[in-house]
Amino acid sequence: MAANRSERSEEFLRRSLKVSPGGAQTRSKRHQTFPDNFPVGLIGGSGSRVYDLAHERYTDWICGLGAVSLGYDYDFPGALPLHASYSLPHVLEVETAELLLDTLNAHGLPHAEQVRWVKTGSEATVGAMMIARRHTKRDIVLSIGYHGWYEAHQDSVVWNHVYDCPWGDPDILSPRAGWSEVAGVLLEACRDSEPPPGYLQGIRDLCIKHGTLLIMDECVTGFRWAIGGASEYFGIEPDLAVFGKGMANGYPLACIVGPRDLMSYAVDVSGTYGGEVVSLAACKATLEVYRKEPVIQHMWDVGGKWIASGQAIGYPCHPRLKGTKEEVFEKVRTLASGGHLVHPAGFNISYSHTTQDVLSALQVLEK
Repeated sequence: MAANRSERSEEFLRRSLKVSPGGAQTRSKRHQTFPDNFPVGLIGGSGSRVYDLAHERYTDWICGLGAVSLGYDYDFPGALPLHASYSLPHVLEVETAELLLDTLNAHGLPHAEQVRWVKTGSEATVGAMMIARRHTKRDIVLSIGYHGWYEAHQDSVVWNHVYDCPWGDPDILSPRAGWSEVAGVLLEACRDSEPPPGYLQGIRDLCIKHGTLLIMDECVTGFRWAIGGASEYFGIEPDLAVFGKGMANGYPLACIVGPRDLMSYAVDVSGTYGGEVVSLAACKATLEVYRKEPVIQHMWDVGGKWIASGQAIGYPCHPRLKGTKEEVFEKVRTLASGGHLVHPAGFNISYSHTTQDVLSALQVLEK
């Protein structure tokens, strides 16, 4: 692999910076995030591999920021639809919702009765907050963890009665006035670290006590920690949950799920592309694979080899390289030179990754 970016890559970067803020459509994919030997653009992928502008092949451990759960260009039985949008609800809106609810009911969310399809996790979290406010007739939402790009979720911002609370801070469990005014707690249960003992159940109990809705953000954890995400993994059932990323293997789809009485408020969570058919078909096909094959177990087994090597820490399905920020950045550089793409903030395992992929990456680091 090239020691630094080729002229072709530099030209692509100049073009992208000219037409796009930051040179990428997603903040975490910007060229500033990675070392200067990292490819700046891709042209395709297959299985656990992707190809850059010079047709160089890399093993991809980023997996579309976690959205690619099965692998690139996954061989689903049957073809996906060629057209995306119709003038009335398409049959796949119902078929995929039925399959998703049936799957989640068996995996930690027995009271998930209805689905509202949207396109992004950010959109789903805002929709879930709206449902909580309308149901409780309260305004305040406590936000714990990362929930997307909307202004309500930006760090150190109090916007429209959304209050950012540090993840894992036991102070939220302390007796305090004001809980009776809280519509919902929007919670990302974990990312890299185990929640403190009693933390998740404590939040669940407080929500029940004060009539506050618990909204579990499963966009990262869903279909990766477990099929039902952190709700299933930790045994904490939310009032509402939002999913995205892995459930459609990289196709743009997210959703809100919950009991029928709460989801009645989701009628106004409405967009032209909510029923976009290609992504729904991809979701349905992905769910079938999860139901029939050991996708979660494979992710944990392959990721566990990263953890066992001592080069990575965290959850096996979503490891991160071990070391200081500078040491991690240098490891990312070394891995890229050896044909492996790893994100400095943490990476992901797909169903297409193999033990040999891990051994290859570890050999690069050892050299």
